[in-house]
Amino acid sequence: MFKINLVCGIPTISFMTRIEKEDIEPRYVINEKADIYEIIVELPGVKKEDIELYSSENSIYLSAKRTAGLQKEYKLRINLESKIEDVKAKYENGLLEIIARKKGFTKIKID
Repeated sequence: MFKINLVCGIPTISFMTRIEKEDIEPRYVINEKADIYEIIVELPGVKKEDIELYSSENSIYLSAKRTAGLQKEYKLRINLESKIEDVKAKYENGLLEIIARKKGFTKIKID
């Protein structure tokens, strides 16, 4: 892979090496149920301590870094249709599972 840069108005080509960072959006799937969103994000080669995860009223924000091999920075913002609360996450084997409960939805037990 290469980049074309302008140096003093002259186009130059620089080749990317394996140690240069590559910013990408990770692959993810959203499963919407009546009362929750289940989001699965693929983060291969990322350590748990290199993941930052935030939520707002109806969005999930993710930033993660892979430092081994080909360095990558993952950035992701997911906008959801419903407001969310009580967001939990679990990371295992390169998969981040996020469960966000929809605000105002309560399951009613039927006797």
